[in-house]
Amino acid sequence: MENIAIIKSLSLFNEKASKLSRLSFTKEIFKCSTGVTIKINRKNDGFYELTQERRGPFEEAIDAFVLTIRFFIQDNESVSLRNIAKIYEVAPIELKLKEKFALLRNQLNQYLDSDSVISINVNGEIFNHRKILDVVIYGGLSHANEQKKKQYDFLMKSPIKALIENDFVYTLTTIFNTIYLISEINKIVLTNLKQQKIGDE
Repeated sequence: MENIAIIKSLSLFNEKASKLSRLSFTKEIFKCSTGVTIKINRKNDGFYELTQERRGPFEEAIDAFVLTIRFFIQDNESVSLRNIAKIYEVAPIELKLKEKFALLRNQLNQYLDSDSVISINVNGEIFNHRKILDVVIYGGLSHANEQKKKQYDFLMKSPIKALIENDFVYTLTTIFNTIYLISEINKIVLTNLKQQKIGDE
């Protein structure tokens, strides 16, 4: 892979990462308390009522954020984390920078494959962080998959709706943190590659 193609891909990655950092979702998650408040109140008839309230960025901010973050999680995009990993494997990049990138990506994958705060098992299928992310994006926000749409609708009608949404927001935040740290590594790589390019001229 030629240096000019590597520079183009890493530069685009950083452009998209910079856009994420400017969105209202990102500003809100770092300045506000996010989470879920669960209230149990006794009604006049003696029965108890449970209500859930999620704190943090809401629909409009989440929708705008997901539009851009999909560039990093869809493999048909040149700047997806998987495609950038392929570049780091073959490009003339310092070993310590390759190792830093690999560590960040591995840590993210470990998080995505771990269980959510609440254990969710639907017909024998475990809904970990990755599964919740997948169902909410492709079953709820984009309606790209009929089966995932059914799963999304089921979860949104369940008593744990706010917890599911909070897990989704936290996962988006975790992905963003990884993207930001990788973009910082990319800056060093780009500087080195550009210097190599000048030296070769």
